[in-house]
Amino acid sequence: MKVPGRDVERFVAAPPAAVKAVLLFGENAGLSREIAERLARRIVPDLGSKDRLVELTGDQLRKDPARLLDEASQISMFAPGPKVVWVKDATDSVSETIVSALDTGVGDSFIIIESGELTARSALRTALEGHNKAAVIANYEDTPETLVGLADDIVRALRITAAKDVLSSIVASTGSDRRILRKELEKLEVFFGTQDASPRELTASLATELFGNSGSVEANDVVAALGLGDVVGVATLLEKAEETGGQPGQIVSTALRTLHALLAASATGSGDDPLTVARSRGLWGQPDTVIRAMLRCWAKDKLLVATRLLAQAEADTRTTGLPEWPIAARALLHATRLAN
Repeated sequence: MKVPGRDVERFVAAPPAAVKAVLLFGENAGLSREIAERLARRIVPDLGSKDRLVELTGDQLRKDPARLLDEASQISMFAPGPKVVWVKDATDSVSETIVSALDTGVGDSFIIIESGELTARSALRTALEGHNKAAVIANYEDTPETLVGLADDIVRALRITAAKDVLSSIVASTGSDRRILRKELEKLEVFFGTQDASPRELTASLATELFGNSGSVEANDVVAALGLGDVVGVATLLEKAEETGGQPGQIVSTALRTLHALLAASATGSGDDPLTVARSRGLWGQPDTVIRAMLRCWAKDKLLVATRLLAQAEADTRTTGLPEWPIAARALLHATRLAN
């Protein structure tokens, strides 16, 4: 079954007992991972438990289809209880394997499947949307508003107050990856301490002191050069960012968000202002003149190719364990060369 966006929070808080597998897909890998962790913790509070949580990749499952059912049905003598089998980087090639396991029965086990972008005709997506023991959740790109809303939820949970403009500046400095945003904001608990100090307020000056803006400047500078097709500029800025401790994943995320915004702006109708659309889709930190120049530099088909390149690089920097800078630099330079 499909889980509509308005029902996702309720579903994650209490999945129906009949559901034994959840597919999480879409361009927002950070949100997919966040939901996956929440679902897993409902069953296995300690995600470090190797006896009750097994992680597989889609490629491992493709090469050894029987392993899914083996892992789901195997009961640990040392850590009894329901089990989670977490399949990462799943593709259409494992759809039959997952359906077969659900049809056979996985007992008390729960299967979480993470994938990237899937078309409406994807075999994996359609198979699980139509299965009575599976649920499918689509996770699309966050908007500036949803990220600020997430930031507000996080600081409220920490009993910290912060004005919306302060949270907006933090969101702009951390990029579009909600996992980075959450990780950075949760550090506030260490700063404020666990005592019931009053007031616990995150002011603009304190936010600048704690989070700074150097990461955002580096990312925005790289993105400006990429958007204008300046290969030499991107190469130079990436070298500088690496030397000064920049975060390659954050730069890729910011670039990906920018290209998604340009793609949305390029598809506007005659009555819409492309600049306004680009801003509403999260193109922050660039002057209007630069955004308009970017829009002139990109054809829609090249934007589609570039977004796929960066989406793959974003996923690779998070999941492969390989050095992040070479992955990021290769994808960013390749994308830059696609500009007109």
